[in-house]
Amino acid sequence: MTLDIKTTEKLAYNGDNRYVYQYIKTSDVELSSIDSKYILLAYVRGLIENATCEDAHTLEARTARALRLLPVALDGLLAKHPGQIETVLAHVDSANYFSRQKLFEQALEALGKAKSQAAGRFPEWEQRASLDMAATALQLGEPGKAADILAHYVDRPYLFADKSLFADVVHRYAEAELHSGNADVFMRLQWRLASSIRTVTRAQKLIIASRGVLPILTARNAEATPAAKLLIFPLCCASILGKLPLVGPWITRAVGFGYRALGFSSNRVGRDTLAMLSKGDGQGAKAEGRLPILVTRAMGGIGDILMMTAGLTELQARNPARPVHFAVPGQFKPLLKGLPGITVTDINERVFRRDDYSALYDLTTCPASRIEGLTAPDVKLSRIEIFGKAMGIKGPSGGDWKTYYHVTQEESDAAKRFVSSVGTNCRKRIGIQLHSDERYRDYPHFADLIRILSRKHSVFLFHNKPITGFELENVHPIDDRPLREALAIFSLCDVVICPDSSFLHVAGALGIPCVALFGPTSAEQRTKHYPSVDYIDASDTIRCVPCWRNEYSPCTLSGTKESQCMKAIRVEDILKMVESKLTNC
Repeated sequence: MTLDIKTTEKLAYNGDNRYVYQYIKTSDVELSSIDSKYILLAYVRGLIENATCEDAHTLEARTARALRLLPVALDGLLAKHPGQIETVLAHVDSANYFSRQKLFEQALEALGKAKSQAAGRFPEWEQRASLDMAATALQLGEPGKAADILAHYVDRPYLFADKSLFADVVHRYAEAELHSGNADVFMRLQWRLASSIRTVTRAQKLIIASRGVLPILTARNAEATPAAKLLIFPLCCASILGKLPLVGPWITRAVGFGYRALGFSSNRVGRDTLAMLSKGDGQGAKAEGRLPILVTRAMGGIGDILMMTAGLTELQARNPARPVHFAVPGQFKPLLKGLPGITVTDINERVFRRDDYSALYDLTTCPASRIEGLTAPDVKLSRIEIFGKAMGIKGPSGGDWKTYYHVTQEESDAAKRFVSSVGTNCRKRIGIQLHSDERYRDYPHFADLIRILSRKHSVFLFHNKPITGFELENVHPIDDRPLREALAIFSLCDVVICPDSSFLHVAGALGIPCVALFGPTSAEQRTKHYPSVDYIDASDTIRCVPCWRNEYSPCTLSGTKESQCMKAIRVEDILKMVESKLTNC
């Protein structure tokens, strides 16, 4: 039986993993010939589910089959889809299965691959893989190795979007140090957990090791600050009073509720992350005068970081005597070249210490995703506004929010030489970002649009992977250049066309006339601060626009990852808006 790829991918996308596995098992297709990352991930999960179902008579055969085929499927994902979240998830799921089978070496190897594939793109999964690697190393009786795996994270809470995951990392690292005989390190880390409202309840072993409230209150430790003692005091009392008959459980619940209520307090997020940092001497920062303000963002994407620039410049304007430091992953530093008044630093280069900063605004715990998730589909605030509020700014001091991107003179001159070399022959230049980073936002009719536009204009196509299928006269793929070089060429276009993705925000920052194509997300909220951007969506004909779904939530109309609202945008409407903008530019 041949494999129907479209049907199988739909099953995979909807989570029917066992059906995908059985479908492939009964077909005549070779596993190595399957390219779809969704199918391969579903196959891995279906294989594991099949191997763990309750049927004792065939358990041994199913386990043997899983152990034989899992490496083949994982190698296929690694070869065809490196750095993709599906590859990461498949390795994590396989590692969990290996651990259940007591195959800890294989589990460690799979987790190592998951970590390397997640590095730089999916920080939370990189952290989760590291945590699981440390747990596996402890299972193998190697506490030193477990501590080495987690050492990078212990003093860096600002790398974690999920602070409970940071607490798990510190807890596991402390456990590894205790097994290695380093009781003093264990106690210091328990106090670190006690310093934050969001992690204090994980410091139960500190109470056990201290043996009473008085030793807690009189402890002498670099991390045993008065604030930490105050935070853990109710927990100490609850640990004693909780043993009382009848009222004990109620006391424990009340204290737990109080901690949770404080943890959800939105205005504590930055201060709470600052409290999680290890102590510093503050001397380096004091040498500059007043202590600087630290803003952290441990992941992308490019669009989000560009939207943060509006709040950053406003924060600096309101604190002229206080330096503002913006810490981001190193690969995003070039994006912020020339950002006025802001010191941009690599978030992984050094450890930020508590006493070296007057304030910390933690944008890794993404406020935009949280607010959009709580208010969708009736989202009232743009991400620029949300990021600004997360930095303590209710609104710009004058006019509208203004994002920042700068093309240097050298970059502009090089871009002009390139455009001249391809011979545009006085045609208008149309730039098109072919794909969003999340494919459910893609426009499916770009091929027809490009074919029509190229008859009259020079069309420049932008993507970070090789572009094929557009071998037309007057069409110029830009797919082999560094980001800043590509954006310099993009800045020379007369009109640009973008889905909801990074180049849209570059167009908004540079004032490039732009036609934005929207569907699942809100065009109004994404473009409201960009005067040069006009949008087209299908809200007039499809009432669920915007639905605010994500790539792993199927479209309610199609049942697949393809967004019907993007498909409903007419090529004719885009052409009309493009010509209107060309007339006015």
